[in-house]
Amino acid sequence: MKNMYTMAMAWAESAFGRQQMLSPQIRVLRTIEEVAEFAQCVNVPKEKLHLVIDTVYDRQRGDPNQELGGIMMTANLLCMACERDPDSVFLDELERVLSKPISHFTERNKEKENLGIV
Repeated sequence: MKNMYTMAMAWAESAFGRQQMLSPQIRVLRTIEEVAEFAQCVNVPKEKLHLVIDTVYDRQRGDPNQELGGIMMTANLLCMACERDPDSVFLDELERVLSKPISHFTERNKEKENLGIV
């Protein structure tokens, strides 16, 4: 079986197109969207999210490699805090998205484009 990350990239390119998959700006917007959805699930008030964004943007810019590492470290530690195995969580989500038709995600992506968040 292919590496799960290679499989995810192939699926994403089919659903969203290579240009969107290679855009750091679009990928970070999708990451923030997922974080906001999880925050909502665990009852973090949206005002706290706004405060985090304002605080970060008031600081000096960070190093992209370090910040990506921070995202990965934080996501893995979040899984551990929720008593979940990060690889299992990723694989479960990959299996979920692969079980749906690509058109489902293409249509959802168009909705995001229409909202201006792509």
